[in-house]
Amino acid sequence: MNKTLGVIACSMLTSSVYAKQVETPFTAMFTTGEVVSGVLSYDDAARMDQSDQYSAFFKDSSAGSYIEVQLGGETYRAQASDMQPLEIHVHTGMGDGRRDIIFNPNQSLISQAGVSIGGMDIIVSDADGARSQLQLPSAIDINPVTGPERFNPGNDWAELYFMNRSPDNIAEISEIGSSVSDTGKVSYQFEAVVEFAQQPPFIQNQIGKGTITWEKHLPKVNQYGETGVEYADYSPEITFTVGDYTYQVDPNLMDDKVTLGVHGTPEGLLQGVHMHYTYPLQGVDSQGMPAPELLDFSLDIFIPQPNQTTDLSVPSQLPVLTPDVDARIHTQAGALKLVSLENVSDFVTAEPKVFIEVFTDFPDTNLVVPAKGGKVVFARDVMFKQPPMPATPDETFTIRYGENITWPNGFVYNRTGSKKVDLFKAPVNAPLSFYVPKHWPAGKYEYNMYSYEVDTGAVATKTITFTKLK
Repeated sequence: MNKTLGVIACSMLTSSVYAKQVETPFTAMFTTGEVVSGVLSYDDAARMDQSDQYSAFFKDSSAGSYIEVQLGGETYRAQASDMQPLEIHVHTGMGDGRRDIIFNPNQSLISQAGVSIGGMDIIVSDADGARSQLQLPSAIDINPVTGPERFNPGNDWAELYFMNRSPDNIAEISEIGSSVSDTGKVSYQFEAVVEFAQQPPFIQNQIGKGTITWEKHLPKVNQYGETGVEYADYSPEITFTVGDYTYQVDPNLMDDKVTLGVHGTPEGLLQGVHMHYTYPLQGVDSQGMPAPELLDFSLDIFIPQPNQTTDLSVPSQLPVLTPDVDARIHTQAGALKLVSLENVSDFVTAEPKVFIEVFTDFPDTNLVVPAKGGKVVFARDVMFKQPPMPATPDETFTIRYGENITWPNGFVYNRTGSKKVDLFKAPVNAPLSFYVPKHWPAGKYEYNMYSYEVDTGAVATKTITFTKLK
């Protein structure tokens, strides 16, 4: 599956797509008014176990696949594994164009304290999803209707079915899409000395410099009891210079990731952080010729005498380098000891090469949404300030593009997530249409678009406002 943005031109809520792993938050409500929220994460390339003309059955044992819900102040989770895969049933046999998908964790959802709430199915019914046949969707794109009318022809709907809950065992999903902003990034600049050189490009006592950047909101892929968590960043950003060679993440890779681990003590103190990138970094020398291969880039920080608390969440900052902190970079070519580590997250000053233009003169465009809900339509185009002139057919211009909505109360609703796109191959220019649900509060909204240029860190933004009436 490709990580590029493609065209967004539908009146639907969209999930965040991370390579083959699709992470989709949701919000639902029981008839009693109790709210339950959570995240569904599945691999859209999961193995098909069996199928017939109208249905298919998949088993997903990916380490990044899980179902997690927040209910009654507690978090409950079912993690997919080889022994207990996430089961996914796809049905298109009703003859009305509808596609139903049932996600069954095949196990109970359990809290960290060991409390079980039993099994829970997620049912997603897409009114015109049958056109996608029996494939697993690369995003769950529906506008779910709630209440008695949700089963009417032409309506999308979704629900949570709790097997062990009685009598109120169904929660209707009102939103299924990303509910947190992932636009925030953390970026660190480092300098290190080669202390062990096994092969080129390293030479003993050589200085290496670079940056490593990750997003503040990442999917959890592994949990090690109460003292360790691993997250996955499927849009890694690493630069590294040593001697005459400069390395970076290959922008053409589609399934690469950085694994970010946070480790604590039983007492809740931060013991260490690691970031591991297993794919080759793409390197060139000062003449543009290929550099020696650099594999298994890993930043490892260990604190022998921890004194900082941690909740094992994605770190927004790294430990300060003190004499007792062991901080090193390990690669297949050798190891380096860090001598400086500086947070540069707020100091991106490069001039962007692109800008975002918005057009609101399309027919039927309405930036005032009635109280009952309605559609907002406009167009946007990510444009170069100067006409691009690629030096070679293989040259890329990679950005991370995303869109989010700031509500009247300041809450940020992440509409698309941020995704890699090569503007030389996949321009971002199309009409955009989305549906504002009835239950969204009245007031002034800001629809924010942003472009982050991967090579330089330059940022371009554009905001359009719309209003929902009382």
